[in-house]
Amino acid sequence: MIRITALRGVAAWWMAALWIFGSGAVWPQAAEEAKPADRRQKLLLAHYYYWFQGDIRKDVPFARVRAGDGTSLLTDKPMGGTGPWFSYDFTQWHREQIRDARRAGIDVLLPVYRGASQDRATYALKGLDVLVQALKETKAEQKDYPLVGMSFDTSSLAEDGSRPDLARPEGQREFYSHIRAFFTRIPPEFRAQVILPGQAVPACVVVLRGASDFAAVSEEAFRYAERQFKEEFGKTLAWVGGSDFKAKGVALDGYCDFGPWQAARFDGSGRIAVAALSPGYNDSTQPASLSPPRPRAGGTAYKADWSQALIQKPDWVIIESFNGYHDGSEVAPTRQYGLTYLDLTRLGSLSLHNPIPYQAKFARHTAPEVIAPRSVCLVDFTIRNVGAKLWRSLEGTALSYRWFKDGQPFEAPAASVPVPRVVQPGQSIDMSLGIATLQADGSPMPEGRYELRVDMAQGAGNWFSLSGSVPLSLPVTVGKPPQEMAATVLSSALPTMMKQGSLVKTEVRVRNDGSRTWRLTDGVALGYRWVRTGILNGEAPAVVDPEGGRQAVAGDVAPGEVARFEVLAQAADHMGAPLPVWSAKGPWVYQIQWDLYDGKQWLNSGKSLYTESVEVLREDIGAFFLQSSAPKTMLAGSSHSLKAFLQNRGSERWTPEATKITYHWYYLDGIEAFWPGSLASIPFPTGPEQLTNAAVELKAPPGPGEYLLVWDVQHNGVWASSSANSRGTALLVVPVLINGGPQQFVDLSAVYDTDGISSTANLEDGSFDGAGNSLPAELMPPEVPMVGMEGKWYPSGYWGPVDRSGWDSCRLIQFSYPPKTDGVKNVVTCRGQGGTAPKGYYYRAHILGAAIAPNAVGDFTFEYETGNAVAVRMAMSQWNEPPQYGERIGFTVPYRHTAKGIDMKSPATLFHYVLPIVQDRPLTAIRLPDNPHMKIVAITLERQ
Repeated sequence: MIRITALRGVAAWWMAALWIFGSGAVWPQAAEEAKPADRRQKLLLAHYYYWFQGDIRKDVPFARVRAGDGTSLLTDKPMGGTGPWFSYDFTQWHREQIRDARRAGIDVLLPVYRGASQDRATYALKGLDVLVQALKETKAEQKDYPLVGMSFDTSSLAEDGSRPDLARPEGQREFYSHIRAFFTRIPPEFRAQVILPGQAVPACVVVLRGASDFAAVSEEAFRYAERQFKEEFGKTLAWVGGSDFKAKGVALDGYCDFGPWQAARFDGSGRIAVAALSPGYNDSTQPASLSPPRPRAGGTAYKADWSQALIQKPDWVIIESFNGYHDGSEVAPTRQYGLTYLDLTRLGSLSLHNPIPYQAKFARHTAPEVIAPRSVCLVDFTIRNVGAKLWRSLEGTALSYRWFKDGQPFEAPAASVPVPRVVQPGQSIDMSLGIATLQADGSPMPEGRYELRVDMAQGAGNWFSLSGSVPLSLPVTVGKPPQEMAATVLSSALPTMMKQGSLVKTEVRVRNDGSRTWRLTDGVALGYRWVRTGILNGEAPAVVDPEGGRQAVAGDVAPGEVARFEVLAQAADHMGAPLPVWSAKGPWVYQIQWDLYDGKQWLNSGKSLYTESVEVLREDIGAFFLQSSAPKTMLAGSSHSLKAFLQNRGSERWTPEATKITYHWYYLDGIEAFWPGSLASIPFPTGPEQLTNAAVELKAPPGPGEYLLVWDVQHNGVWASSSANSRGTALLVVPVLINGGPQQFVDLSAVYDTDGISSTANLEDGSFDGAGNSLPAELMPPEVPMVGMEGKWYPSGYWGPVDRSGWDSCRLIQFSYPPKTDGVKNVVTCRGQGGTAPKGYYYRAHILGAAIAPNAVGDFTFEYETGNAVAVRMAMSQWNEPPQYGERIGFTVPYRHTAKGIDMKSPATLFHYVLPIVQDRPLTAIRLPDNPHMKIVAITLERQ
């Protein structure tokens, strides 16, 4: 079922507007600058890893987040933690990533695609679908987003048996099939488009590793891929790969040797000059460490890379990577570095674009190659503010264009479109502009070849390009379109994931790019069909349902005009039978093909006007949390009546009987603490797009610390969080500080006497063992706190092995870590020091520490108000050895610092010891052992 409304009357409006000079709607021609000679775009790109899966309850395998014993596999830890929300299968995670990527000034994200069969059956394709869903939601909310290119990790292809031979036809077909599989999942509106020098057709971006990933390479493999891509996608390809392709005689558009363990690299030998940068590198958490670490040195390494790269004046800068938490190469926000590298990247982006007050970059457009005379063609643009000034409509900032003929301005007035909102430096905006092929007297422009120059302006005639900004220059033919019936789908809001049998309302915008007006009386209609397409075999799509719906236009649509179709697409065949559920393990994917019916036949016989990949899944709960009434702080063990507010953005109707809202508690590192809490029914039935809420009885954790409160929905027994189909904030994660409770932290600041922690900027600062070896500050708490947190307490076993989940876990015991800045004492060397303890009745003491020599034994003496003193003997394991005495691991790091560098082969551990205390008398002081081989970092006392 389809309802359509056309954007009618656009041509008539333009005919009137072209005569209203001086009104602000139309700008007269101003003095013109020369045609832009260099059309290469300055771009900041970044590798985007989307293979993380942190939800143990999902059907897809838990991967690349924790080892088998629970120890984190991530060198650097995401700011939001690594609970079930940290997953490529979770729309919310991608939304946060793309938000932060744009805050960093990144123009193009390069999802790292691995084509091995195991990867395709898990994250490689599914993750792209969820990324696209995040992009669609972000765009619908008019928020900023990056465009997408492909980072093709060709090393993965050998995992299926052998390296592809690009000198052979079968190897060429396999190579292209992966590129096709990738871009089939990325709709045109989100593909990065670049226009290379001497090339009129926009190109999509493909970044490769090196030629060594193939058994053999050949020039023909790349030309074959370009021909196939042009036929299927209507664009060409822009290639960037390792410099070893040059030695193999393969001409790419740009070259760069990738490897985040290296300093800045630059290669200007292609028609795109490319630099690659990394903030640092450390893959010590991975099962097989491949390359030596590159310390961040407090940001100086990254700053030096940017300086070195900018001197070379690159066209493209590629960051390795945006979110490579697993090898410490990320610039995304982390608990180790906060926003430091996000901010440095943004500064680098500004320097790359060399901002002037008013400067625009055109990231994407939908202009056709041919526009009919005496018509108005609506074109979509994605424009980035890469200048230093705000864009405001009140100050006259607007989008417009000029025509040029044979290098000279062609006298034809053009209307402007003011920016619809304030656009800050670094932000992007989507705008549409009608391009008229009319002269000042209303007559059609003469047919022929023209240059369409699209530009921003700050008031009438004040073009940005007059001050140095590079306008968008497009070759356009004014003449009769080659096809009588032609159309371009400009955008579609269709979800990438649908429930089988469901009806989903969506909007599709279609432009008439033919020479014939679409008339209601002719029976012109839009329709769709379901097909199944093989991922790699290249076979023609198999039709599942020949026609999912057809609806005639509601009114005439002239050439160049755009119609908005409000569509109810159904994941069912023409008999209404639900389509079978899709699985990522299958070698095929569902697609919806949109097509135009001219009254007699379909426009694209056997092909498609526009194709979208869609996952047909078992459910579509569509939970989208908006907020909750949870306070930022709670008392340990306290009870609260709280409300959570959310919207149903799925296709299923919620009822009080079937739909429940609840909460979960997670420790600060994402380990389950309490799952689930009490279930609360929604108060009334809630249909798609409607709002609801529920009052939930919540109990705070029993001990102090920083916890993550997570809101979730259960519908018909299925958790929204673990569903394969997610929308936006299907989980609402709220950091909460818990005060009070049975734990008391001992202040050791007066007895810290050793600096045992050092930073990569000053490796000689600390010496935990007296021999120049120290704990790495970049991995140690205190970390950069989450918003609303204080960053002062951390659970035992933090980021380390998991003894058990729940309130029985050792993570319930928290430690207060000392400062770790250079020159600060943060370790106690035990020499029999005595000191006061918080007076009270306790039953256990928790010690965080380690020995620096074997057989380290000493007595902790607990002194009581009654004058009694009880000594408890304890043996400590060495910090560079596994536990020897049955103690727990309190905190562990995969490497140590030395005075000369990083010792990647020597992990270090602080152990958690538990000592009994006499409960029937108040404790007043603790005397430490008299053994300097024993080191203490923190002490926590516990009441029963």
